[in-house]
Amino acid sequence: MKKRNLRKICFIIIIIFSITFSSNYVKARDCDPPDSPEANYEKHYKSIMIEYGDTLWEIAAQYRDTDHESIRDYIDELMAINNLDTDQIHAGQYLAVPYYE
Repeated sequence: MKKRNLRKICFIIIIIFSITFSSNYVKARDCDPPDSPEANYEKHYKSIMIEYGDTLWEIAAQYRDTDHESIRDYIDELMAINNLDTDQIHAGQYLAVPYYE
């Protein structure tokens, strides 16, 4: 009778540990959404040549990722990276553009 009770207790303990570890695994896996930069995305830079009519707004709309809350945030980073005092860009100019891959 004691062995039978001991087996039941061991079985219950194993079940409790299994449930605890599996729920913690799911919580840890869900911490970083798949579209966030922290989830397997690395920041890279590339150089692009500005063509006539290009604007920082269009470039930001094309290259911005979820790391930036708004297009304005991305434009601010573009301006800082490229040492721009204004958002004016000119054809033939090269800009370093951050993107995630």
